[in-house]
Amino acid sequence: TGEEIIGTSTHHIPVYKFYPCHDRNTHSCVPGARKFCYEGKKTKSGGISVCRKEDKSIKVENVEMGSIRPGDFVCIPIIQLSDSCPTVDLGPISGRLFSSNWVYLKATKARIQLYELLERDPSLTRKQLRDLGFRDADAKEALHRWRKNGMTSLRYPRFFTIDSDLAYVLGWWAAEGCCDPNGRVQFTLSAGEEHWAEEISRIIKQKFESNCSIEIDNNTLILRTQSFPLNTLVSSLFGLGAKNKTVPAIIKTLPLEVLKQFFRGLVIGDGWSNGKKAGFTSASAALCRDAFDIALSLGVVGDLTLDYLEIPNGYYPQGAKRKDTIRSYVRWQTVRAGPEIHRLLYDIPEEECDEIIDSGRGRSFIHNGYLFVKVKETEKVKGEFDVYDLQIEDQHYYVASHILVHNTELFRRFLPHRRRATELVNPILNQSMKDWIPGSRSAFAGDVSNR
Repeated sequence: TGEEIIGTSTHHIPVYKFYPCHDRNTHSCVPGARKFCYEGKKTKSGGISVCRKEDKSIKVENVEMGSIRPGDFVCIPIIQLSDSCPTVDLGPISGRLFSSNWVYLKATKARIQLYELLERDPSLTRKQLRDLGFRDADAKEALHRWRKNGMTSLRYPRFFTIDSDLAYVLGWWAAEGCCDPNGRVQFTLSAGEEHWAEEISRIIKQKFESNCSIEIDNNTLILRTQSFPLNTLVSSLFGLGAKNKTVPAIIKTLPLEVLKQFFRGLVIGDGWSNGKKAGFTSASAALCRDAFDIALSLGVVGDLTLDYLEIPNGYYPQGAKRKDTIRSYVRWQTVRAGPEIHRLLYDIPEEECDEIIDSGRGRSFIHNGYLFVKVKETEKVKGEFDVYDLQIEDQHYYVASHILVHNTELFRRFLPHRRRATELVNPILNQSMKDWIPGSRSAFAGDVSNR
């Protein structure tokens, strides 16, 4: 992937050590690499036979970084997917008043209480509402709204489940969408993608009861809709601004079939595929990383290039000359990755595809939920370097691989001020960890005493 891993020479990481494939009974092989074969034998056609990963055991060793050599494979865990579709609660992130089931656009707490009462008992009269302690003006307005069926303009559902259809629309928005604080949501497509725009419109109408408008001008198609719940959902999940978009964990861990639909919208929106090769490009480096990660979860390895200065030739569809820009890319170019991405994007049944064994050019492969990346080179450097300490809010420890780990806060206090960290980078919120101070009053006192 072109990334660097930096650590001390004695730091241990999981590695798949390279062995020549001369004795398949005792040595591991490199799955999918054409230059490593069963006992070095050539095929009748003159090429070298290809190792299949299921024919060999992949033994991962915990080794010191100083002992890693070019040709070894670093073992990186792939994001685990969920078994069920998640539900997003828009109440706390909407910035508006909300009840147990609804988010209200224009309502006071008293009006919300009145609407909830009328929903449970529509026969309540104005006098009965006054007798319950509500102001007459509030009771009158609430009854008027209720009887005129004007509630749809005042509120929207608080909870939305991300299923396949919604994930598809979210993928398109991550690639081609923008929105504003007034509830407007927009998708920008090419004029030839009207069939995609109609599909997006259908889903938005079904999920959010919002109508969409489609306009085509100078080879550009603009799809617009007014929907506060969709606006809140996309802005809170993916961020705003083309350079700032990212995919949150709740999307990356979607169930497999749902994640495929999100990936379809994302890559069709800002990517390409010709059946043999495929790619994705974005002004957001984080979004390209996320597309790379999602493809790994779908079983496809790509090549990642971040913050590349693009000096284009030609013009935008609107007719303006293209400008130099910083962009990032993911490419799926091997003999398996390109066709597999094409199949995912256009829902081609697997049985209709030819069986392809991917050489992967001996660089990386996926096995048992892990990505194995080939080490290109190693370098030993001396000097002082920045190091990073992981901590969470309030406490300074966390659980990693079922092991309770403490950071170096105690040692940091004895460092000279010039060597202390001056700022926190991406602080992690404490969501579930209890106070842990060894002693009789500790939440873990019983565990400590038993050990």
